[in-house]
Amino acid sequence: MIVKLKLIDSSELIFPAQYIQNLIEEDWMLSNYIDDCKGNDNIDTFEISETKEVVLSIIQTLKIKKICLNSGLDINYFEYIADAWCLPSWVHTLIKEYKLDVVKKEKNILSLSKKDEFLNNVTVHCTKCRSGYKLGENTSSSCKSHPGYFVNGSYNCCGQNAGSPSCTESYHVPMISHLSEIIKMAEKLD
Repeated sequence: MIVKLKLIDSSELIFPAQYIQNLIEEDWMLSNYIDDCKGNDNIDTFEISETKEVVLSIIQTLKIKKICLNSGLDINYFEYIADAWCLPSWVHTLIKEYKLDVVKKEKNILSLSKKDEFLNNVTVHCTKCRSGYKLGENTSSSCKSHPGYFVNGSYNCCGQNAGSPSCTESYHVPMISHLSEIIKMAEKLD
């Protein structure tokens, strides 16, 4: 028997009945529909009030025994469907674990955000040009300096006089001792 699912979004999915019934050993809505229609060759199409993405998410989840959410399907809606479609308890356990993982990831992102905000806005002194700068604003042209020494009225790196524009541009270079202190403070934000 071939089963055709006519879905609310006007799409159709076609599966061998045996495929649906062999996905899992436990009873669930679609498998029960097929069982109820065995021996009646006139019924092979089921109208399902869900989208293709929802139905495929359910079938993939049952197949690989891991939550599979297609095209931005919300986990809360998936949980509702899992209940309505009488999916087995292990699917509900997977959903709870999935939700906990999402919460943990969100907390980590918030923690990283506080740490990143701190690191981007902390001000340190450059060992080359001796100016203060924010770590997050340090670019390849931030530090303007003369790499040489001032000797006999001019810089030995470029020959320019005192007060002349810098001859090199580079990243600012923070003092190592400042960086280690900053890292210690940032780690406390975790």
